[in-house]
Amino acid sequence: MDILPQSQVAEVVVDLPASMLLFDHWNIDYCFAGQLTLADAVESLGLEMRDILSELRRLEKQSAAPNWGQRSIQDLVAQLMEVHHVFNVNSLAGLRPAVTSVLLTYGPYYDFLSFLSEATEGLFANMERHMEMENEVIFPRFIALEMDPAHSTDGFLDIMLEMEGDHAEIGDSFRLIRETTADYKLPEGACNIFRALYSGLMELEMDMKVHIHLENNILLPRVRQLLIR
Repeated sequence: MDILPQSQVAEVVVDLPASMLLFDHWNIDYCFAGQLTLADAVESLGLEMRDILSELRRLEKQSAAPNWGQRSIQDLVAQLMEVHHVFNVNSLAGLRPAVTSVLLTYGPYYDFLSFLSEATEGLFANMERHMEMENEVIFPRFIALEMDPAHSTDGFLDIMLEMEGDHAEIGDSFRLIRETTADYKLPEGACNIFRALYSGLMELEMDMKVHIHLENNILLPRVRQLLIR
């Protein structure tokens, strides 16, 4: 694609997946605000468009990252389930006890930790419910639709709206966690478990941005195309 100031951020990431790293570095949201043009995103952050375009075009020449926009729905679902869902399950298994340990140890000294505990538990429960629905109900129906054009499409629009709503709630939860932790700023003298908790939350947030980008900007548009064929 020609990367231009009027290109949507999400379109750039779909065609050039490796650009996610640069957008993360620049703090450009390709996940929840991917509909913005590069020009609008760059202007809102006070960045220099010329430098942004130069870096993206340089990356385009050397990138060999998989373009999921050109892969089948079945391949994309396999990536979501076998990579991102597995990572999320493993992350939550380690983060839950870390939250409890930090709250018990530092809760009497830092009031914000009780809010962090509530925010993370709400996020974790939402993610688990969401992944279960995707694995057991949503993804099998998407694959069936791709394999059989005559497959029933009853309820598909409601399913996709629910997915997007869940994604928005997950994004709101991560923003709340960042506000609560002052962008994961560790208290002075924080122990290794405290550091591991913040590191794990940041890794989970980064993975979820990629995860939700793949669903919102690639998977769901592909399913919508099948619904109108």
